[in-house]
Amino acid sequence: MTRARAVEPSSRAAAADVGVVIVTHNRLALLRQCLASVRQQTAPPAFILVIDSGSTDGTAAWLDAQPDLRVCHLPNRGGAWAYHVGIREAQAQGATWLLLLDDDCEVAPTYLADGLALARAMQAADPADAAFTGRVWEAGRKVFFHGVENGRWRSAPLHPDRPYPSEALGFPFLLLHRSVVEAVGLPYTFWFIVNDDVEWTRRMRRHGFRLHLLPVEAGVHHARHERHRVRWLGRSLAGYAPWKTYYVLRNGIILARLEGAPRLGAALRHLPHVAARLLHPDRRRERLRLALRGWWDGLRFDLSKLE
Repeated sequence: MTRARAVEPSSRAAAADVGVVIVTHNRLALLRQCLASVRQQTAPPAFILVIDSGSTDGTAAWLDAQPDLRVCHLPNRGGAWAYHVGIREAQAQGATWLLLLDDDCEVAPTYLADGLALARAMQAADPADAAFTGRVWEAGRKVFFHGVENGRWRSAPLHPDRPYPSEALGFPFLLLHRSVVEAVGLPYTFWFIVNDDVEWTRRMRRHGFRLHLLPVEAGVHHARHERHRVRWLGRSLAGYAPWKTYYVLRNGIILARLEGAPRLGAALRHLPHVAARLLHPDRRRERLRLALRGWWDGLRFDLSKLE
């Protein structure tokens, strides 16, 4: 096992108020890699909290044997609930800054040292600058997020050389000040997966906070994508696992409604995506059935019961 290189006491203190929250489910090999990268940070965090969502692959027992971790075992109610609980617990344990990670994140060794230095300076100058992500790569080939500049949406630069305003950020590699959570509230748990982080970070913007991509290396997101892709109405549809189809359709409609679209208009806008399931070469009847159920549940979802 590679030893973490020695760092000066000042560097160790640089992240002494940071709590790292990692969400995992049945991906022990990736989790070990993620934790190794966090343990080797040149500015180590105050604590690492792992939220295990009902893993059945030995993850739970392995986590309980790690003396340097704080672990919370939950039934599997999705990543949205796991992040909700993890963020709440990290703040209860006194973290001023939070770093959020999926188990398939490999963090660059200087992310906390470099990212936090910039984030602290920006947040001290203007408390509205309080949520950040560094340069995130998937398979070494692309930045993970897009941005908005001067009120207009545009693709973020691949190698930003300055803090870059962003329209939304994802949970992986998200670095934020606790004041954001205190003002905005926690992520909604009903999402299960898909759009939970998009809605939460856009909610931050509605509360007056600004989101930024930082010109520092955050790390690699080892996201797995299906090889086949389908072209439909000028769009490329990724071949994600069939079970996710329900949440893609349901949550897409709910997100549009939360952002002001009429109930029926949001549902009609997503009808072509229901029909597109027929084009998938893998388990298309199952995908169509789940898409129809997700479309219907998104249409009738009660927005007054957000939790």
